[in-house]
This record gives sequence, C-alpha cells and structure tokens, in this order.
Amino acid sequence: ELNTAVDRDGIWFVMIEVSTSDAKASAVFEMKVQEPNPMLPILTLGALIAFLIILGMSARAWVREYRKKSN
Repeated sequence: ELNTAVDRDGIWFVMIEVSTSDAKASAVFEMKVQEPNPMLPILTLGALIAFLIILGMSARAWVREYRKKSN
C-alpha cells in the first residue's frame, strides 16, 4: 500500500518494477487524478452529526423509560 500526493490534475501513468534474484517484472497503472469534491466531506460530517444526535436522543429516551420502570 502506498499513499502519495500528485500536484497536477490529469492522467498519470505509474510504473512499478519488482526484481528478485530470479526474475524481474514490471506493471504500468493508469490513474485519472482530479480535484476532490469539497461537498463530500461536508455531507459526511453532516450525516455523522445527525446520526450522533439521533443516537443520543434515543439513548436519552431509553434511560428515561428505564428509570421510570425501576421506580
């Protein structure tokens, strides 16, 4: 696994070469690099916050019912 940054949009070709004492092999991968959509992280954060709010409200209602039954 490799994480790398590229500084320009467009089509990139990446060549990977592996060599051992027995043999040598290479592969070329084509990647299309484009600017990330800024809305995706914002929507993901919004969905996470909404989920946590719903989870918190559900837990709060459950605790109220649990306390009501135990009294």
